[in-house]
Formats: sequence, C-alpha cells, structure tokens
Amino acid sequence: MTTRWTCFALALAAASTATARVDYTMSVRDNQPIKLTVSFVATEGKTSLKLPNWAPGAYVLRTDNAKAVEGVSTKPNVPIAKGLENEWLLTTQPGKKYTVEYALPRRTPTGNLHITGPNTYLYINGRKEEDCRLTVDLAEGAKSTCGLPRLGANSYSASSYDVLADNPITVGNYELDTYTVQGVPNEIVYYAGPIADVDRAKVKDFCHRITAAQSDFWGGLPFDKYVWHFRVTPGNSGGGGLEHLSSTSISMAAGFGYGTQSVLSHELFHAWNVKRIRSEPLGPFDYDRLPVTGALWWLEGVTDYYANLIMTRYGLGTPEELYSKAARTLGSVRSNPARLEVSPFNSSLQVYQAANWRGNSNGYKISYYQLGWLVGFCLDTEIRARSAGKYSLDDVCLALWEMNKNDQPGFAEDEIRTQCIRFGGAGMADYFDRVVMKPGELPLEDALARVGLVLVNGPTAQSRTISSVESPTSQQLAFRDNWLYSGKKGWQP
Repeated sequence: MTTRWTCFALALAAASTATARVDYTMSVRDNQPIKLTVSFVATEGKTSLKLPNWAPGAYVLRTDNAKAVEGVSTKPNVPIAKGLENEWLLTTQPGKKYTVEYALPRRTPTGNLHITGPNTYLYINGRKEEDCRLTVDLAEGAKSTCGLPRLGANSYSASSYDVLADNPITVGNYELDTYTVQGVPNEIVYYAGPIADVDRAKVKDFCHRITAAQSDFWGGLPFDKYVWHFRVTPGNSGGGGLEHLSSTSISMAAGFGYGTQSVLSHELFHAWNVKRIRSEPLGPFDYDRLPVTGALWWLEGVTDYYANLIMTRYGLGTPEELYSKAARTLGSVRSNPARLEVSPFNSSLQVYQAANWRGNSNGYKISYYQLGWLVGFCLDTEIRARSAGKYSLDDVCLALWEMNKNDQPGFAEDEIRTQCIRFGGAGMADYFDRVVMKPGELPLEDALARVGLVLVNGPTAQSRTISSVESPTSQQLAFRDNWLYSGKKGWQP
C-alpha cells in the first residue's frame, strides 16, 4: 500500500524532474581545445550521455562525431563506462548534482570559430525536453552570438536540447551588421574568409528586403531573433547553407550574385518550411538514426522553388533569372535516367539508403531539391488552372503553416496531398500522384504553357532556355502575372 508520505515524495520527485535544467559551459581560447561541461541533477542510478550521429537538415550519418570527444571526466568522480560508440554511461545517485567535463579539438588554432551544436553538446538520454542554459567563457575582448535568447553578455537559454543544438554559435572578433524587421532584431555575422571583398551594404539591404518579403508572404516572422552566420569565399556567385531554428550557416561568395542571393532566400524560407512546417519524423529528433520521410521533395525542393519565386515577386530578382533557374533545373533532372525509376517521394523516403546506407543531403539516386522545384511549379500552375485562379500553391503553404505554427506537431505524410486536393479539387488527387508518387517525365511543357512560356531546346540539356511564346493569350498573361507577382508587383519593404 502506498502511504500519503510516499505519494508526497513521489510528487516532489515528479515536480523536480519537470522543472529540471541542464547547464552547459563552453570555454574557447586560442591554441587550446574547446572545453565543455554539462551539469545536471541525476534522476536515475545510471545516466547515459550521448553525442548525436547526425545534424538536422543534413541527412547524413556521421558516427565518427563521438571519436573527437576527449578526456571525459566527472565531478564528483564516478565510474564511466562506454556504451554505444557515441555514448558514455555514468553511475549516478538520484537527486545528486553532477558535472561532466570533456574537450573537443579546435579546428583552427586562432581566430573566430563557428560552432555547431550536434557535434559539440552531449545530451542526457531521455531528458532532451528539459530546459538548457549555455554559458560561453571567452578571452577578454571576444564576443559571441547565436539565435537563442540572451541571458547575459555570453549566456543563452534554450527550451530543450533540440533547440540548443539547432542554434549554432559564432565566437571571436567577427564583423557584425544589424537590421530590424517588424521589431525583430536580425544579425549579419561575418566570421571567416575575404570579408573585405564583400559589399556589406548590399548584403544588408538584401537580407533586410528578403526578410521583409518572406514575412509578408507568411504573415509575420516565426522567431524573436535571427542570425545570418557567413563564411565568405572567393567568387562572384554561389554558395551553400544549412538551416537552423533561428539562424542559418552559409558559405557565401564574396561577389554576392544571384546564385548567392537565392541561397540566402532558400535558407530563410526554411525558418518556416522545415524548421516549423515539417513532417512528423523531423522532430523531436532521434539523433541515433536518420529520419525517414517522403516529404523532403517539399521541404527542400519546394523551398527552393519559393526562394526564387519570392525574389521575383518582391523585386529582388527578375523573371528571366527565375526562368533560367527553372531551365537549368529541368536540364539536370532530364539528364538523369533515374527520373524514370525514382519518384520525388521515393527520392526523399529512401535517402537513408544512399552512400552505403549513410544517407546524403540531396536524394536517393536523383535530387529531391531539383525534383521538388519542378513539382512545386507543376502543382502551383495546376491548382491555379483547376481553381480558375482562385487558389495556388501559396494556399497550401499557408494552410500547412496554420497546422504547424506555435510548436504544433508535424504533419502526416499524406497531408500535402490532402491540402492540394482541398484547393485544387478532387481531380488534383490523380495529378498529385502522377508528379509526386510516380517516377517518369514531369509535365513541365504543359505547366509552362499555362503561363505563356515555352521550353527552347539547346544542343545540351543544360543549354535549354525558357522564354515567352510568340503571342500569349490574355489568360496566359493574367496567369503569368499573378504567378510571378501575386499582387506584390513593385512592392517595397
């Protein structure tokens, strides 16, 4: 029989666990390893600490992350056993506080560092939902920034381990520019590369305008602060990035051409689509194995479609640049014979099988980025045609946002299809299955014709172009204008 005193003790223990917090400290000094501590109150006789095997957004298993961890010890000193390759097992006493110390090699001896969470912070297995605090110990004169709420000069709070890990931090004496959109502070951080070659005023203007444009598209910003972490590289255009909850890490060409700008637009769009609008397997995360979802064509490919389309709509790119992107994407897809055997859905669902079952961040046999870009255009024009211009793929995006904002659970695997049918009518079911669920040629020529455009063949797939038909009808012109601008023509932030 349970006495009332036992019930009282159990209630206290439950309350203690519910309000538990995990404290992290990170010490960064030139020419020294990065030193970290994790402090917590134990809740069990055995405590498991693990380092993630993959990072959200990068669908690649990296089981060697844990090999970089050095010198694991505890205060007070307790036995430490090695569990799995990324796991340390501690003998602990419930209710007692412990601090785990360890170190990671510094990638560059001196200068600024950009530090990502999943390969840095150990987490307590089974307790990832607890509040976290991060304090950064830096040399005099150095500074830090990340997308987390700031508690002090170099201390931050996170509502869970997932939130902590998904907010990379830049430390050192980096260059900083700032702007504000709708009262929300945004930071532009340059931490490496030929920064002096960058037109920072141009970059700031673009970041400001694309933030305002995407806020207008979605109806507001989903974060209280945003940080652009830039590593500058030589070149006129191009780059790559990884999205995070309230920031992005981007390798940015110093010339800041259209290709670089579209990368920025893509990563910012992820603050909604992926970080918050996501399929159910993409959070909370299981860091031991890659997530399995058939929606990456939407989360990555449709994101890239809108990254370019929004730039056109809001005066940050031209229609010709958008057409060129579409033609290059189509050329890449049609030069890959895997398009005839792997659907956009399966390119997403089976990505974990790529690279000898280690996964990749592009797709199984064919890119879900490129397939998704083209599918997004097909679905967009099809919904517009079937609804006589009343609805578009914009409405599907916004419907998914309503379902997923404010930390709501992710959507079911068939939800995108459901929403396309909702706005395009029952006939969208077969069309969706044709372009998303089945391999084969995508009906791009038909979709282009709807907006008065035509694919012009060149000597190679990559030399194809898209241009206007000779005498587009008034309906084609109306559809094109609405698709390109959706009432935002000439809009300024």
